[in-house]
Amino acid sequence: MIYSVVVNMQVRDASAYHAVCGHHILSLFLHLIERADAALAEELHRDTAVKPFTLSPLLPLASKNLPAAIQVGQAISFRVTLLDEKVFAVLADAIWRLPPEAGLSLGNLHVQCQDIVSTRGQSPWADFTTFSQLLNNAASETRIRLTFLSATTFRSKGRRNILFPEPSLVFGSLLNRWNATAGADYRLELPAEVTSLVRISNYRLGTRALVFGSYQELGFSGQTTYEFSDNMAVEHVKTLNALADFAFYAGVGAKTTMGMGQCLRSEDARALSHRSKREGRE
Repeated sequence: MIYSVVVNMQVRDASAYHAVCGHHILSLFLHLIERADAALAEELHRDTAVKPFTLSPLLPLASKNLPAAIQVGQAISFRVTLLDEKVFAVLADAIWRLPPEAGLSLGNLHVQCQDIVSTRGQSPWADFTTFSQLLNNAASETRIRLTFLSATTFRSKGRRNILFPEPSLVFGSLLNRWNATAGADYRLELPAEVTSLVRISNYRLGTRALVFGSYQELGFSGQTTYEFSDNMAVEHVKTLNALADFAFYAGVGAKTTMGMGQCLRSEDARALSHRSKREGRE
């Protein structure tokens, strides 16, 4: 199974003005894992090419997420996606075993964990599936729209912060994460030339800066529609559809464990107005 879960918390102590950054949420996540399985926490902390989880900024994921005042007693939450069932089990166990009065650090905030939810009925950000289900349910749509919910960027061949969702980068990122986490039975083969048969037909994007304390990363957010050539083989169309559905769990691009690259497939793939604009910081 792979999961998207929401961790709900309540602020117990806070400064009058405080921004929660991606590295604060990563630190809290690893602390929770460590409480239940120190060896797994160390493994997840290592600098590996593909990590089996992503973390969102604080919810909701709005088009602009400027720092806001956080008050004592306020309910806050973030999303965790987990591409390894063991990591889900450890995280859930750590949260369920927390004493009711246990306090946790989230940057300079002191928070209390309320619960963890994992079904769509509990939160639109929560769900679960399997790699097998993603493949079996893959559509044959030749037009796909992806919504990039948080600042997204790519690093490829030494190029830093590529600020446009080129098909080869988006689907290449998803394919890499799929094959790194799905296991040999569900490995996907997608020849490199297939993405040359994908074109961007519409987009509505803006540049965004995600702050990480003393530095920031520049990315983009918004929506992009991808259309496939009529010459594309049916099996490749279905593979790209499966990868588009996988984006909800996998994220796209760089620093997905620190709030970047949150992405999902949109049901409506009708035309968008072509525009690009500069937006605020997260």
